[in-house]
Amino acid sequence: KLVEQRSEEGTGEELYQQIQKEKAKLIKEGKIKKKKPLPDITEDEISFDIPESWKWVRLGSLLQVISGVSYKKGEVQKKGIRVLRGGNIQNMQVLLDEDDVFLPDKYGDEIKQVRHGDILIVASTGSKAVIGKAGFVDRNIPKTVIGAFLRICRPHFDFMAPFLKCIFESDFYRRHIRNLVQGTNINNVKEAYITEFIIPLPPLTEQKRIVAKLEELLPLCDKLK
Repeated sequence: KLVEQRSEEGTGEELYQQIQKEKAKLIKEGKIKKKKPLPDITEDEISFDIPESWKWVRLGSLLQVISGVSYKKGEVQKKGIRVLRGGNIQNMQVLLDEDDVFLPDKYGDEIKQVRHGDILIVASTGSKAVIGKAGFVDRNIPKTVIGAFLRICRPHFDFMAPFLKCIFESDFYRRHIRNLVQGTNINNVKEAYITEFIIPLPPLTEQKRIVAKLEELLPLCDKLK
């Protein structure tokens, strides 16, 4: 057990209901698009036990998936809107490179621009080792979008970003993606692979303690490798 459960911190069910209520407001205000309902979670999908105060949820109830931009080689220029590609994602970080591509300002769609708290993933590649690779945007990167082979996984609410970062950093997530793309030459992460992925949702305060504990332990694990 990574951290203890505390009854006074509420439940994952209560947090889930709060998120769905606030999400409905964002849809009404036109800030996020309404999507078709996600399928109910079946017993067959649940692979391990979780504490009673947690809740199994589909990832699509906590975030939206945003596709990248397609462009022609002739549109590339020396400055303008930066385009992030697979090589910009390294060790869960999003790095800027000297050879990054830049496009005209017309490609700076506000929704597609990278924001602090976004999680970027490689959604199309010939490499099974790279498919699904994720990077967390830990700062503001102005005038920057993603290329067509990436996806933005954007939490509906900033307070969920640290915990969702831990999910995308986990072997649990990477195994899920690798299992789904087996048997194809070009590996593609369909939107449903992300939105229908089920994850355990702890109460928010417990999430913060889990994140803090992982941030303490993971550097130690890296040193032992």
